[in-house]
Amino acid sequence: MSGGAGLRAARAPSVKNKAPASKQITAEQIVRESLVFGEEQYQAPERRITSIAELQEYRVEKRQQFENNLRKNGGGNLREYLKYAAWEDTQGDIARARSIFERAVESCDYREPNLWLKYAELEMRAKKINHARNVWDRAVTLLPRVDQLWMKFIHMEEMMGQVDNARQLFTRWLAYDPDHHAYRACVKFELRHNAPERARETYETYVGKLPGSKSYLSYAKFEARQHNVASARAIYERAIELLSDDDTYDETSKDLMDLYVHFAEFEEHKKETERARAIFKHALDQLLANQTGSRDETPLYQAYLEFEKRNGGRRDVDGAVMHKRSQAYEERLKEDPLDYDQWFDYIRLLEEGVADDLAELREDIRFEEESSANGASVALAARVDELLAPVRDVYERAIANLPLKAEKSYWERYIYLWIKYVVFEELTACDIERARKVYELLLNEVIPHRKFTFAKCWIFYAQFLIRNDKDLSAARKVLGQALGMCPKPKLFKFYVNLEYTLGNIDRVRKIYEKFLEYDPCDSAVWQSYAEMEAMLAETERARAIFEMAVAQPVLHQPERVWKAFIEMERTTARDRNRARSLYDRLLEKTNHTKVWLSYANFEYEPLPVPMDEEGSDGAPADDDAPLQTRVAKAREIFERSYQSLRRNSPEEKEGAVLLLEAWRAFEKQVLEALQAAGEPSPSTDALAKVDGLMPRRIKRKRRMADEEGFEEYYDYAFPDEVGGEAGNAAAGLKLLEAAYKWKRAKQDAGGGSNPG
Repeated sequence: MSGGAGLRAARAPSVKNKAPASKQITAEQIVRESLVFGEEQYQAPERRITSIAELQEYRVEKRQQFENNLRKNGGGNLREYLKYAAWEDTQGDIARARSIFERAVESCDYREPNLWLKYAELEMRAKKINHARNVWDRAVTLLPRVDQLWMKFIHMEEMMGQVDNARQLFTRWLAYDPDHHAYRACVKFELRHNAPERARETYETYVGKLPGSKSYLSYAKFEARQHNVASARAIYERAIELLSDDDTYDETSKDLMDLYVHFAEFEEHKKETERARAIFKHALDQLLANQTGSRDETPLYQAYLEFEKRNGGRRDVDGAVMHKRSQAYEERLKEDPLDYDQWFDYIRLLEEGVADDLAELREDIRFEEESSANGASVALAARVDELLAPVRDVYERAIANLPLKAEKSYWERYIYLWIKYVVFEELTACDIERARKVYELLLNEVIPHRKFTFAKCWIFYAQFLIRNDKDLSAARKVLGQALGMCPKPKLFKFYVNLEYTLGNIDRVRKIYEKFLEYDPCDSAVWQSYAEMEAMLAETERARAIFEMAVAQPVLHQPERVWKAFIEMERTTARDRNRARSLYDRLLEKTNHTKVWLSYANFEYEPLPVPMDEEGSDGAPADDDAPLQTRVAKAREIFERSYQSLRRNSPEEKEGAVLLLEAWRAFEKQVLEALQAAGEPSPSTDALAKVDGLMPRRIKRKRRMADEEGFEEYYDYAFPDEVGGEAGNAAAGLKLLEAAYKWKRAKQDAGGGSNPG
């Protein structure tokens, strides 16, 4: 018992009330309250010194504390020395502070610039200039590569007015061959003291020690600020000549490009626009002529475009932009010449570039043709050819890149290049003969017709011949050649539409016959052929074609042919008996629910009346069967279909349910039609009969085929099912219904009490 009690005691207590608290506390509220009600941080009490003795005692304690800290760290902690010296400085004891700095120089690393900076600043604050000068001199002697020490030393001498001393310091500093910063600081110093010649000498030393775009650009800008245009231009030329000959700078060097850009900007600033343009063009020819990378991203080209936008005309800007984009396309196409999308974009760019000039030339040609009896001059035509030559060249280069595989999927984009080429020659260049040659080359030599073909190319060529030559015989010859070499449905359809438009019905029939010989399984061809004959009032021909179609042993989508056949008998021939016979023949082949529904709807709906037989008041002259007869026929079809589905396809319960729902909707529609016709109280027995045939919907379970477990599904139990699983289910439903009736009766007898 004690063990069981111990286990119960160790078990965690269960939470009985799991409802949320009435007052919710957020994390933000907890943090806010902790800040508001938290305890204040401890602060040491302030020490007040009221006598000299107390001050001396305080100083002794602090010094002892600093010395102890230095001994703890082995005497090499620069941070402690700096704190010690700063405290002595606050006490006004400069000698002690100086002594501490000297100890730091001996004990710590003297190569630390911060030590010398603090030491010299101490002497400067104490106005001990000679001491500070000695400290700075020791610092720059020991650390000549630290620019900050030189700059502080020179700044102190300059502030004291010792310009010569500062200049001597610059001379000492430059003797160590420092970086660009030292030379620029020296130049600024000389300019502050009105010594431009000394600054120029410094620049000469600068470009001699550090030859490069950075030093030369600074020198040239200096001369430009001094208004020495010739000297600045000479410096730019020296720099370009030097860097171009230097092996360390290749032709695509960014420094060399920057030098050209600044040189051109200098000339532009001096209003020398032509000089600037010449510099840019020279740079582009020298630096980017043989470049393999992308050229439009280079700073040189970007600067040239901006220059043309500021100073050039519209054509100069457009030409520069087009040239830039052309170079980019050329680079991409060098990497992948089979990228046909890039060829399309490149061609579109070139066509847009020559569009304005071509329009002007066309206008000049039109004006000469109207004003001169001899027509346009040969010179203008030559100018058009010269203008379009680059575009044609790109077209020829593009179509020369045949796909690697002889598969149609690889040729689709390639063929559109040819199509775009012939459209360009016909519509843009207006050269019909050249367009014809392109078509003939494409169809006779390029496309491998034995493996595959492109019907659109044959069709476009036939349309081209009709449009430009008005030669139907040549177009027919092209289409006949296409059908003989590589027949395709698209070619047959185009040829049929062409001849039908021209009214050549005999030719259309011959083409349809060839089409059916090529593909007798295509139901759309049979349908279109028969419908054409029906439109021509050749009903017997149409029937014969439909009969041949439904008699085919293999036919794709035969339901289309049957539907079109029945629709022709119903609408064109208006022969209900023939249409009914077709429905019966179709039902011998299939027992599909949709066929039965179409059959019933056909029996109920009146036959359409031709337009020439309508009454004078606009209403159709109905010579069809009356409504009651058609309703009876439709009910007969519904009954036949239901019996056929339940007898021949008992497993197709969904189809039977769909049929019954359509039947019930039909009966409701009949009741509404009879009431609209004036019958006061039509019989509802037919509707009740259909309701009596409606099945019950049952939810069941069945074992899943691929997985363990069961799944739910809905089944239907029809009233005519007796025995078997469905019959047992129906009987079970009746038993369940009887149980519910007994339960309700018992509740009514007990005064409404719930026995459960």
